[in-house]
Amino acid sequence: MSALAVLLVEDSDSDAGLVLRCLQKAEFEPTAARVETAAAMRQALAERSWDLVIADHSLPGFSAEAALAILHEQGLDLPFIIVSSNIGEEAAVALMRAGAHDYIMKGNLARLGPAVKRELREAEQRRRHRAADQAMRELNEQLESRVEERTRELCQAMEQIVASEKLASLGVLVAGVSHELNTPIGNMMLAATALTDKLRELEHGALENKLTRSGLLHGIQECLGAAEIIARNGYRSNELIDSFKRISVDQTSQRRRVFDLRTTVQDSLTALGSMIRRSKSVIELDIPPGIEMDSYPGHLEQIINNIVMNSIIHGFDGKEDGCIRINAARHGDNIELNYSDNGHGIAPEVQHKVFEPFYTTKLGQGGSGLGLSIVHNLTQAIFKGAVRLESAPGEGVRFYFCFPAFTPDTAAQPLHGHSFSTCK
Repeated sequence: MSALAVLLVEDSDSDAGLVLRCLQKAEFEPTAARVETAAAMRQALAERSWDLVIADHSLPGFSAEAALAILHEQGLDLPFIIVSSNIGEEAAVALMRAGAHDYIMKGNLARLGPAVKRELREAEQRRRHRAADQAMRELNEQLESRVEERTRELCQAMEQIVASEKLASLGVLVAGVSHELNTPIGNMMLAATALTDKLRELEHGALENKLTRSGLLHGIQECLGAAEIIARNGYRSNELIDSFKRISVDQTSQRRRVFDLRTTVQDSLTALGSMIRRSKSVIELDIPPGIEMDSYPGHLEQIINNIVMNSIIHGFDGKEDGCIRINAARHGDNIELNYSDNGHGIAPEVQHKVFEPFYTTKLGQGGSGLGLSIVHNLTQAIFKGAVRLESAPGEGVRFYFCFPAFTPDTAAQPLHGHSFSTCK
C-alpha cells in the first residue's frame, strides 16, 4: 500500500468515503481532509503538503474551478482530478483547459485508481524536470559568475601587462634619449675644457706681458669656436630634452590635445635614435608639416614605438640594410599614415595572428607578444580608426593606418574602427 495525502473538495461525507474506498482498492493508503470553502482550502494547503486534489464540480458557494484557481494562485503543481455526477462535457473541457488533469464521473469510479497512478507518475516527472531545470539554472549562474570573475581577473592581468609594456617602452625611450644626449653633452664638455684652457693661456700671457695682438686675436677666435660648439650642442641637447618631455608627458598622462603629426612622429623616432642606429637601419620620413590631429599624442607615440621596434627586432634580425618608410597625408576629415620596411616579411598563414595578444616568434627572447596587439587596440579603441597589414616573405611589411583627424569621444562612441574607404 502506498501512502497518499488527498485533499478532497467535497460537501458530502458519503461521496468522500466512496472516493477513499476506491483509492484503497487501488492499493493506496489515503490520508484525507475534506474542505467545502475557499478559506478552508487555503488553510489546508498552508498546514501541510498534499499529493493529490480530488474535487467535486459544484458545491454550494465553491467549485472545482475556484479550487483550481487557488492551486495556481499558490504556485502548486498537484494532480487535480474532478469527480462529479453532473458535469457536462463542455464544462469538463473548460476545466481541463484551465489546468485540471482528468475528470471522472461518479458512476465510473473504477477509472479513479488508474487515473490517480498515472497523474502521480506525471507529477513526479514534472517535479524532476523542475528540479533538473533549477539545477541547470544554478549551474549556469555559477558558471556565469565564474566566467565574469575570470574575465575580471584576465582584464586586470591584461591591464597590468599592457601597463608594464608601456613602462618598458618608456624605458626604451629613456635609454634612447640618454644615449642621444651623451654626444652633445660630451662635445660641450670638451669644448668647455678647451675654452677654459685657452682663456687661462691668454690670462697668463697678459700677466707676463707676453700677449701680442695677433696672439689675442687668435685666442679669441679659438674661444669663439669653442663657444659655438657649446651653443650648438646645448641647443641640440635642449631639443632632445624637449622631445623626451613631450613623449614622457603624453605617454604617462595620456592627455588629449591638438598636435602636429610630423612633430610627434619625429619625437618618437628621435627617442629611438640609438636603437635605430644600433640596428644599422635608416628612417625615411615623408610627412608634410601642418597636419594636425586633435587626439592623444601619447598613444600615437606608443604605436610608432611598437611598430618600429617590431621591425628592428623581427624584420631586421640579421639584416644590416634595414629601411623604414613613414608617410602620411590628410584626406578630408581623415588621416592616412603608411608604414613600411624592407625586412623579412610575414608568412601569409600567420598574418591573421600578428594582432593577437601574446603571439610572438621571440618567445623567451624578450618578446612579449603584445606590441602589435597594443597597436591594433589603440588604433580601434582610442583613435576609432583602422589598421591593415600587407606582407609577404622577403618583401617586408606594410601597415596602413586610417585615423579621424578629430578623435571621437571614446566614452560616447562604440569601439569599432573606420573603413579604409573613408580615407580615399
